[in-house]
Amino acid sequence: MRLPSAGLRRPACGIICAQPDAGPVIPRVAGTGRLVLQDIEPASPAATRSAIPVAAAAPRAHLALAAVFLLSILIRLPYAQLIPMYTDEVRLVKYAVRLTWGETVPLSLTGYNGPLMVYLLGAALAIWSAPETPRLLAVVLGSALPLLTAMIGLRRGPLLPALLAAGLLSTSFTYVVIYGHLPWAVTLGLLLLLLSWWLSLGPLGGRWPYLAGFCYGLALQCYPLLAAFAPWLLARHARALGASARRLAAYLAVLALALSPVALHHLLAWWREGSLSLGSSAPEILAESGTTTYGAGLVALARSVVDALSGAGHAQHFTIAQDPLALLIIGLATLAMVRALAVRDAFLVVNGLSFLLLAPLLVRQYGFPMGTRYSALLLPVLWLAVAAMTPRASGGRSLRSLRFAWTILLLGLMTAGGGRVTAFYREQVASGRTNAAMNALVDRAADACPRLVLDNRIDADYPAGGAFSRVVEARLNLQGIRPERADDAAGLAAAIAAQAAPGCAILSDGHLAELRRQIPAPDLRAAAGLPASEYGEGITLLWVGEPPPAGP
Repeated sequence: MRLPSAGLRRPACGIICAQPDAGPVIPRVAGTGRLVLQDIEPASPAATRSAIPVAAAAPRAHLALAAVFLLSILIRLPYAQLIPMYTDEVRLVKYAVRLTWGETVPLSLTGYNGPLMVYLLGAALAIWSAPETPRLLAVVLGSALPLLTAMIGLRRGPLLPALLAAGLLSTSFTYVVIYGHLPWAVTLGLLLLLLSWWLSLGPLGGRWPYLAGFCYGLALQCYPLLAAFAPWLLARHARALGASARRLAAYLAVLALALSPVALHHLLAWWREGSLSLGSSAPEILAESGTTTYGAGLVALARSVVDALSGAGHAQHFTIAQDPLALLIIGLATLAMVRALAVRDAFLVVNGLSFLLLAPLLVRQYGFPMGTRYSALLLPVLWLAVAAMTPRASGGRSLRSLRFAWTILLLGLMTAGGGRVTAFYREQVASGRTNAAMNALVDRAADACPRLVLDNRIDADYPAGGAFSRVVEARLNLQGIRPERADDAAGLAAAIAAQAAPGCAILSDGHLAELRRQIPAPDLRAAAGLPASEYGEGITLLWVGEPPPAGP
């Protein structure tokens, strides 16, 4: 019988000892210096005696995993509907609403994203159709990321390091505010990648390699930047499949099935247009983000990973050199990856290096900006590496004391991460950069106006970080209203006049004066609105033909 890796050959422990790596194999460095996979050695009797029986540890582990998930939800839930302001997430929401109306969606939404997230959103809306549903789904998906990280940690070693890694991810700024608030495809893709890792770290016999490969294919369908993690996964699966050409063909077929919507989209595009476009506006995005060369891309990615580790804000408020906490976190992450290389941990080393080396190439191919939200895909690997430095439970008094101090240090980092998230929340609320006013405006319109005209000029006059008229339309769609669109004041007036019931319109203040010249002033009544701000001109909700209903 093989135990997880109690027989791992360790260097002299010194202060911090290596944690075991689970699974039927462990990495070692061959004579050529290459990372290879080698069967593990039998566990020593002492290690076997000191191990907690699996049956006894299981209830405690299950309770701990449930606590991780609950904690993650509690951190993400309070401000999920308000922060950050709506952005390109609304595109997926609008497609999901169309699904609930019985319409179809494209096979590929952006040339590289498949429709999986849209179908998941559509299923959630079919269960509970409300404006809050998309971001509640994002909270659940985002909270599952630390949970799966803990499950991966348990497959690699003891419970405490697994929980520490999950806690560090639970309080990570990007994972809370972006991955835990926005219903976008990247969160689902990362979740599927972690699920594939978890499956791959277990015994890969029978159908498990195919299931793990299918999950990874779905992850790639959600977001192709996750292809940067392909080397370790594919090598692991190839080893499990052996030299069987039949099993390899079946595996490739399963992978192709997971990617079939995007592949079919490109085949049809090639058939119709004779060309293939993977990204959009790639030259402009690359020029703006300074990633015109591979070397510049590596530098930009490294900076972005540093910011993702330490928390957002360095570019706007202060430099990393002025942030001792950031320097501490970066130092720990660097030390952790060096330690992973020293103990020949293939999972951490290969995934870390492949992302750093391949991500700049993929960014150039697809035209992604080299932002923190994308470089943060590496954080599960880095936090697992940091948590893996936790000293072993078995040892002398000094080692147990060091284990306690190390745990307190990582708990302190979690507290500091949560504090930065809370500070960001408060800053956004104090400055008015939330969705509260827009939600109130649209909800009031939906309550009183079953038919409504929407001004397309909002996008130019009130950008607010995205196509704002799409945001308004998506929230109206979630309440069963399909607004009519108009491009100018004449179109607004004609659309309002054509309505059987008293007309309503949400329009930019840039068109309000023009509209007043086309409709008698007594018939126009502004009921609510958003004032002019740093985002641009204000937005007004109008009733035409009768006084607006009393509002709060």
